[in-house]
Amino acid sequence: MKNKKIQLGIFSTIVLLNLSCLGQTKTNNIGVLSNIGVVGTLSEVNNTNSGLLTNDGDFSVYNHYNNDGTITFTNGVTTGLTRMNGLFGFQKISGSSPIKWYNCEFNNSLIQPAFQLSNELGISGNADFLQGIVDDDNFNGLMVFENLANHTNVDDNSHVDGYVRKNGDEFF
Repeated sequence: MKNKKIQLGIFSTIVLLNLSCLGQTKTNNIGVLSNIGVVGTLSEVNNTNSGLLTNDGDFSVYNHYNNDGTITFTNGVTTGLTRMNGLFGFQKISGSSPIKWYNCEFNNSLIQPAFQLSNELGISGNADFLQGIVDDDNFNGLMVFENLANHTNVDDNSHVDGYVRKNGDEFF
């Protein structure tokens, strides 16, 4: 437990430093966000190939999100939420390694499509489509809904444009 608190402190310090620079640096190799952590970044998230981000908390991203390392959540923990909130236009969700989120929100009404998905994005909890189209068709990405995963608020202005994969055999 002490190790997680130290990692959260480092994570918070890195993000706060990035917020104070207003996008002049990138958030790199960030660490563990515990289930009580609430953090946001205006900077691009760039998890390099040696990076590990475990999100069991509430992480708001207002810019691009790239993963070349490992982005995941703790098995059995259902509190992880990644919020993609647009402030600067479209948001790229990219990288060479799959992204694993438990819950997520897509909320960007600035431009459509709001989210350019060129990576594999796995959802294990709920994907909440508040505002904005996720385009994986034109950017060669794939959204994967894992076993028991679900979605809410899908409509003409907020959905995935392209293929999705659903793992498991429950109603979707």
